[in-house]
Amino acid sequence: MNGVPLSVAPGIPGLVFHGPNQYVERLKSSPWDRLPATIGKGHHQVLTDLLLDCGLFVPVKIGSRGLLQISGKSYGALSSQKK
Repeated sequence: MNGVPLSVAPGIPGLVFHGPNQYVERLKSSPWDRLPATIGKGHHQVLTDLLLDCGLFVPVKIGSRGLLQISGKSYGALSSQKK
């Protein structure tokens, strides 16, 4: 795409990434990496639904009250639908 090689996210159809992403790396590390075993059977669907349908937020910086949404449906889009 535009000369930039794309990588497909294994196990998630239609999801591609363009390069390193610190938030993806966080989700691959503790405690997130223990969730599949904790959830058990059906964890693929549960985690896919969580990441695509639920908003996950991280602090913009340590000590900040600001949050950055890293997954899920856009909070801004959801807020405007309620009006």
